[in-house]
Amino acid sequence: MLSIFAFGASLVIGIVMGILGGIFSTRYGFYVASAAWVGWVGLILQLAVYGMYVFLAVTAILGINKEQDKALPVIGGMAFYK
Repeated sequence: MLSIFAFGASLVIGIVMGILGGIFSTRYGFYVASAAWVGWVGLILQLAVYGMYVFLAVTAILGINKEQDKALPVIGGMAFYK
């Protein structure tokens, strides 16, 4: 479930940033230098997703190591299996 969540979030961020980059990078056929913020925002969002993935993976590994059966902090309620 964790990997599916991370993949989905990365896919959505990539699509949205691609659309925004396409909208803001061309204006009447010319490159607009102020559109570079789209790439930086996309990078920061992707790093946030990867950071959350690593945090939740470590949390899950430590919980398994302690033989605890607890849901993950952020996405535990979205599990589609028991």
